Amino acid sequence: KADFSRLGEYYGQELPRLGVEVRLGSRATRESLAAQGADVYILAVGSVPSRPSIPGAELGHVVSAQAVLAGEARELLKGPAVVAGGGATGLETADYLAEMGLAVSVLEMLDTPGRDIIAGIGVREALLKRLADKQVEILAGWRLMRIEPEVVVVSDRPLAGGGELRRVPARLVVLALGNRPDLSLMPAGDDGKALWVSVGDCRNPGNALQAVHAAFDLAAAL
Repeated sequence: KADFSRLGEYYGQELPRLGVEVRLGSRATRESLAAQGADVYILAVGSVPSRPSIPGAELGHVVSAQAVLAGEARELLKGPAVVAGGGATGLETADYLAEMGLAVSVLEMLDTPGRDIIAGIGVREALLKRLADKQVEILAGWRLMRIEPEVVVVSDRPLAGGGELRRVPARLVVLALGNRPDLSLMPAGDDGKALWVSVGDCRNPGNALQAVHAAFDLAAAL
Protein backbone atom coordinates (compact mmCIF):
# COMPACT_ATOMS: atom_id res chain seq x y z
CA LYS A 1 0.00 0.00 0.00
CA ALA A 2 2.89 2.32 -0.69
CA ASP A 3 0.65 4.49 -2.87
CA PHE A 4 -1.21 5.61 0.25
CA SER A 5 1.84 7.65 1.23
CA ARG A 6 1.04 9.99 -1.65
CA LEU A 7 -2.15 11.04 0.12
CA GLY A 8 -0.15 12.18 3.15
CA GLU A 9 2.27 14.03 0.91
CA TYR A 10 -0.63 15.79 -0.79
CA TYR A 11 -2.18 16.96 2.50
CA GLY A 12 1.26 17.96 3.78
CA GLN A 13 1.51 20.47 0.94
CA GLU A 14 -2.13 21.45 0.56
CA LEU A 15 -3.04 22.21 4.19
CA PRO A 16 -0.39 24.92 4.71
CA ARG A 17 -1.42 26.47 1.41
CA LEU A 18 -4.98 26.70 2.71
CA GLY A 19 -3.88 28.25 5.98
CA VAL A 20 -4.64 25.21 8.12
CA GLU A 21 -2.51 25.03 11.26
CA VAL A 22 -1.09 21.57 11.86
CA ARG A 23 0.38 20.75 15.27
CA LEU A 24 2.61 17.70 15.39
CA GLY A 25 4.08 15.91 18.38
CA SER A 26 1.23 16.82 20.74
CA ARG A 27 -1.28 14.36 22.17
CA ALA A 28 -4.85 15.57 22.41
CA THR A 29 -6.89 15.17 25.60
CA ARG A 30 -10.43 16.26 26.36
CA GLU A 31 -9.06 19.02 28.56
CA SER A 32 -6.55 20.33 26.02
CA LEU A 33 -9.18 20.32 23.29
CA ALA A 34 -11.78 22.07 25.40
CA ALA A 35 -9.20 24.73 26.30
CA GLN A 36 -9.06 25.73 22.62
CA GLY A 37 -12.52 27.26 22.92
CA ALA A 38 -13.56 26.05 19.48
CA ASP A 39 -17.12 26.05 18.16
CA VAL A 40 -16.76 22.63 16.52
CA TYR A 41 -14.51 19.69 17.38
CA ILE A 42 -14.11 16.98 14.74
CA LEU A 43 -12.62 13.78 16.10
CA ALA A 44 -10.84 11.61 13.53
CA VAL A 45 -8.71 9.48 15.85
CA GLY A 46 -9.59 6.16 14.26
CA SER A 47 -10.52 2.89 15.87
CA VAL A 48 -9.11 0.35 18.29
CA PRO A 49 -8.93 -3.43 17.78
CA SER A 50 -11.82 -5.51 19.06
CA ARG A 51 -10.66 -8.20 21.46
CA PRO A 52 -13.28 -10.96 21.57
CA SER A 53 -13.87 -13.16 24.59
CA ILE A 54 -12.10 -16.20 23.18
CA PRO A 55 -10.53 -18.54 25.75
CA GLY A 56 -6.77 -18.01 25.67
CA ALA A 57 -6.89 -14.55 24.07
CA GLU A 58 -4.99 -13.21 27.08
CA LEU A 59 -1.92 -15.40 26.44
CA GLY A 60 1.39 -13.69 25.75
CA HIS A 61 1.75 -14.90 22.16
CA VAL A 62 -1.59 -13.35 21.13
CA VAL A 63 -1.41 -9.88 19.57
CA SER A 64 -3.51 -7.62 17.36
CA ALA A 65 -2.86 -7.17 13.67
CA GLN A 66 -2.33 -3.47 14.31
CA ALA A 67 0.48 -4.23 16.77
CA VAL A 68 2.19 -6.49 14.24
CA LEU A 69 1.95 -3.96 11.41
CA ALA A 70 3.12 -1.13 13.66
CA GLY A 71 6.26 -3.07 14.57
CA GLU A 72 5.26 -3.41 18.22
CA ALA A 73 5.50 -7.21 18.38
CA ARG A 74 8.82 -8.00 16.70
CA GLU A 75 9.95 -10.28 19.53
CA LEU A 76 6.84 -12.45 19.06
CA LEU A 77 7.19 -13.00 15.32
CA LYS A 78 7.76 -16.75 15.27
CA GLY A 79 6.19 -19.37 13.05
CA PRO A 80 3.93 -21.08 12.60
CA ALA A 81 1.53 -18.14 12.84
CA VAL A 82 -2.26 -18.11 12.73
CA VAL A 83 -4.14 -14.98 11.72
CA ALA A 84 -7.74 -14.99 12.97
CA GLY A 85 -9.85 -13.00 10.54
CA GLY A 86 -9.78 -13.15 6.75
CA GLY A 87 -10.81 -9.60 5.92
CA ALA A 88 -8.51 -7.02 4.38
CA THR A 89 -6.51 -6.45 7.57
CA GLY A 90 -6.06 -10.15 8.28
CA LEU A 91 -5.01 -11.02 4.74
CA GLU A 92 -2.57 -8.13 4.51
CA THR A 93 -1.07 -9.07 7.88
CA ALA A 94 -0.68 -12.65 6.67
CA ASP A 95 1.05 -11.34 3.55
CA TYR A 96 3.42 -9.30 5.73
CA LEU A 97 4.26 -12.26 8.00
CA ALA A 98 4.76 -14.62 5.05
CA GLU A 99 7.10 -12.09 3.45
CA MET A 100 9.20 -12.39 6.63
CA GLY A 101 9.47 -16.13 6.08
CA LEU A 102 6.88 -17.36 8.58
CA ALA A 103 4.52 -20.23 7.87
CA VAL A 104 1.07 -18.65 8.08
CA SER A 105 -2.52 -19.86 8.26
CA VAL A 106 -5.58 -17.61 8.06
CA LEU A 107 -8.88 -18.42 9.75
CA GLU A 108 -12.02 -16.94 8.18
CA MET A 109 -15.47 -17.77 9.52
CA LEU A 110 -17.17 -16.94 6.21
CA ASP A 111 -16.79 -19.01 3.06
CA THR A 112 -14.98 -16.28 1.11
CA PRO A 113 -11.88 -14.42 2.31
CA GLY A 114 -11.38 -10.74 1.59
CA ARG A 115 -15.06 -9.90 1.18
CA ASP A 116 -14.42 -6.32 2.34
CA ILE A 117 -11.89 -5.70 -0.45
CA ILE A 118 -13.33 -4.25 -3.66
CA ALA A 119 -13.29 -6.99 -6.28
CA GLY A 120 -12.63 -6.55 -9.98
CA ILE A 121 -10.02 -3.78 -9.79
CA GLY A 122 -7.05 -6.04 -9.13
CA VAL A 123 -6.30 -5.33 -5.47
CA ARG A 124 -8.11 -8.33 -3.99
CA GLU A 125 -6.99 -10.61 -6.80
CA ALA A 126 -3.33 -9.59 -6.48
CA LEU A 127 -3.37 -10.06 -2.71
CA LEU A 128 -4.87 -13.55 -2.92
CA LYS A 129 -2.33 -14.50 -5.57
CA ARG A 130 0.56 -13.30 -3.39
CA LEU A 131 -0.79 -15.37 -0.50
CA ALA A 132 -1.07 -18.43 -2.71
CA ASP A 133 2.46 -17.93 -4.04
CA LYS A 134 3.74 -17.70 -0.45
CA GLN A 135 1.82 -20.88 0.47
CA VAL A 136 -0.36 -19.15 3.05
CA GLU A 137 -3.12 -21.57 4.06
CA ILE A 138 -6.57 -19.96 4.13
CA LEU A 139 -9.10 -21.91 6.19
CA ALA A 140 -12.45 -20.51 5.06
CA GLY A 141 -15.53 -21.59 6.99
CA TRP A 142 -13.61 -22.22 10.21
CA ARG A 143 -14.06 -20.40 13.51
CA LEU A 144 -11.49 -19.86 16.25
CA MET A 145 -12.81 -21.58 19.40
CA ARG A 146 -9.88 -21.34 21.81
CA ILE A 147 -6.18 -20.54 21.95
CA GLU A 148 -3.59 -22.76 23.62
CA PRO A 149 0.16 -22.18 24.09
CA GLU A 150 1.19 -24.04 20.90
CA VAL A 151 -2.04 -24.50 18.93
CA VAL A 152 -5.44 -22.99 18.21
CA VAL A 153 -8.62 -25.05 18.18
CA VAL A 154 -11.02 -24.31 15.32
CA SER A 155 -14.47 -25.57 14.35
CA ASP A 156 -15.90 -26.12 10.85
CA ARG A 157 -19.40 -25.22 12.07
CA PRO A 158 -18.74 -21.62 13.12
CA LEU A 159 -22.36 -20.53 13.41
CA ALA A 160 -24.12 -23.66 14.61
CA GLY A 161 -21.33 -24.82 16.94
CA GLY A 162 -20.00 -28.32 17.29
CA GLY A 163 -18.89 -30.06 14.13
CA GLU A 164 -15.33 -31.08 13.39
CA LEU A 165 -12.62 -29.64 15.61
CA ARG A 166 -9.12 -29.14 14.30
CA ARG A 167 -5.91 -28.19 16.08
CA VAL A 168 -3.72 -25.81 14.07
CA PRO A 169 -0.10 -25.23 15.21
CA ALA A 170 0.45 -21.64 16.31
CA ARG A 171 3.37 -20.08 18.14
CA LEU A 172 1.96 -16.68 17.19
CA VAL A 173 -1.74 -15.79 17.07
CA VAL A 174 -2.74 -12.52 15.41
CA LEU A 175 -6.26 -11.21 15.97
CA ALA A 176 -7.77 -9.36 13.02
CA LEU A 177 -11.39 -9.63 14.04
CA GLY A 178 -12.53 -6.09 13.47
CA ASN A 179 -12.33 -2.73 15.17
CA ARG A 180 -14.53 -0.47 17.26
CA PRO A 181 -14.60 3.35 17.22
CA ASP A 182 -12.15 5.10 19.55
CA LEU A 183 -14.46 7.30 21.61
CA SER A 184 -11.93 8.15 24.31
CA LEU A 185 -11.98 11.87 23.46
CA MET A 186 -15.73 12.22 22.98
CA PRO A 187 -17.47 14.01 25.88
CA ALA A 188 -20.03 11.96 27.78
CA GLY A 189 -22.76 14.50 26.97
CA ASP A 190 -23.48 17.82 25.30
CA ASP A 191 -21.36 20.54 26.90
CA GLY A 192 -23.81 23.18 25.71
CA LYS A 193 -21.06 25.30 24.17
CA ALA A 194 -19.45 23.42 21.30
CA LEU A 195 -20.42 20.80 18.76
CA TRP A 196 -18.45 17.54 19.02
CA VAL A 197 -18.62 15.17 16.03
CA SER A 198 -16.67 12.15 14.86
CA VAL A 199 -15.72 10.98 11.38
CA GLY A 200 -14.01 8.03 9.73
CA ASP A 201 -13.17 4.98 11.81
CA CYS A 202 -13.83 7.08 14.89
CA ARG A 203 -17.50 6.99 13.85
CA ASN A 204 -17.83 3.79 11.86
CA PRO A 205 -14.82 1.57 11.01
CA GLY A 206 -14.40 1.15 7.26
CA ASN A 207 -11.81 1.81 4.59
CA ALA A 208 -9.85 4.90 3.55
CA LEU A 209 -12.17 5.77 0.68
CA GLN A 210 -15.20 5.76 2.97
CA ALA A 211 -13.40 7.88 5.55
CA VAL A 212 -12.36 10.55 3.05
CA HIS A 213 -15.87 10.75 1.62
CA ALA A 214 -17.43 10.97 5.08
CA ALA A 215 -15.00 13.74 6.06
CA PHE A 216 -15.86 15.72 2.93
CA ASP A 217 -19.59 15.35 3.55
CA LEU A 218 -19.19 16.46 7.18
CA ALA A 219 -17.09 19.50 6.25
CA ALA A 220 -19.61 20.48 3.55
CA ALA A 221 -22.47 20.20 6.04
CA LEU A 222 -20.69 22.43 8.56
